Amino acid sequence: MQAILMLFDIKPITAVINTKKEVYWWETAVKEILKSAIFLKKIIDTYNEEKIKNLPNRIIKRVTKFLEEPDLADEKVKRAS
Repeated sequence: MQAILMLFDIKPITAVINTKKEVYWWETAVKEILKSAIFLKKIIDTYNEEKIKNLPNRIIKRVTKFLEEPDLADEKVKRAS
């Protein structure tokens, strides 16, 4: 969900707890995206091939780390789903 929020350029909910900044991606996803009945349609409509080719570099850099995450490798995801 963090990558999806980044693609839509949605900033996460944050809070300072005991002088440490906490970032709440899941809570942000629930509030901003998952409550929407048209969530998948919004992704499909928003990210056509042309839009993907023209994503700003700052967004590409932020989501690239998810492509390299071992827990998100195709085979591991297929077994978990």
